[in-house]
Amino acid sequence: MLRVAVALMAISIGGSAIAQTGREELLRARQLYNDRKFDDAIAAADAARKTAETADAAGVVLARSHLERYRQIADPTDLVAARAALGAIAVEHLGLPDRAEYLIALGGSLFLEDDFGAAAEIFESALEIAPAAGDAAREAVLDWYGSAMERWAAPYTTSRRAGMLSRLVTRMEAEQAKYPSSRAASFWLVAGLR
Repeated sequence: MLRVAVALMAISIGGSAIAQTGREELLRARQLYNDRKFDDAIAAADAARKTAETADAAGVVLARSHLERYRQIADPTDLVAARAALGAIAVEHLGLPDRAEYLIALGGSLFLEDDFGAAAEIFESALEIAPAAGDAAREAVLDWYGSAMERWAAPYTTSRRAGMLSRLVTRMEAEQAKYPSSRAASFWLVAGLR
């Protein structure tokens, strides 16, 4: 009986040490991403994905790091890696801030593949939860949404384009009313009215 208790305690201690390592790697990956050190963020996120507790949140960091690296060097393998990371995430396991970051990554992936309509829809759905991930995430979603709407509307005729830009203006007016200091809302409000 004592051996069983000791074995269970050893498993519990080992499991909590592994979970702690995963949390540390996830924090490190997030910091590296914020510092724009995407190669290192990818390595740390890969390490954090090996722990069940942090795998899904680390997948979000991994996807966003690949997308940002793609924006820097335009290597298509980064888009493929980002899509693979997004596809492996169990979204139901994400907390609200990570869910917002997931939607930013998903919309960003679609945007970078020139699917501006789908990207705009994803970003618009993220606008309500983005504040949970902080001001920077909220501003990023607003900016991505504005860019996606503008590019989505660009090829259409005057009346359809006007309707799409009216949708953009209405959304940015609402965002500016909630967050008067939002630079992205101010910019896209003016751009949409032009």
